[in-house]
Amino acid sequence: SNYILGEISDLSDTYFEPVVPTDKEEWPARIPPFMKVPRLLERTITVGVLICFDSFLFNFTLLPFRSLSALLSAIFRGRVHRSTPEDLSRTALLVISLYFLNKVDISYLYHYIRGQMSSYIK
Repeated sequence: SNYILGEISDLSDTYFEPVVPTDKEEWPARIPPFMKVPRLLERTITVGVLICFDSFLFNFTLLPFRSLSALLSAIFRGRVHRSTPEDLSRTALLVISLYFLNKVDISYLYHYIRGQMSSYIK
């Protein structure tokens, strides 16, 4: 630990001994504010992951059903709901994106981009 301490600062000659509270009630008062950051950051990351998961589930489960329902309603009943154009355009965008992603060779694209990055580094 002295080596790491010396690398971080000029305190390599001093001995660093951590202060460990003996009582459980002393712990919350002694925890510095930066120790709370990972817990708060984990909450933010968790919310972000849940939002992405919700969007993924909507696009691949509910959106096709809504688009099919809107299309059938427009054809057979002649009624167009307010969200019909939005649902149909989002579904069309999803289908077109998946079609073009299936046509792209990901391995070739990866090595092409990697080759370009190595030319920038030189």
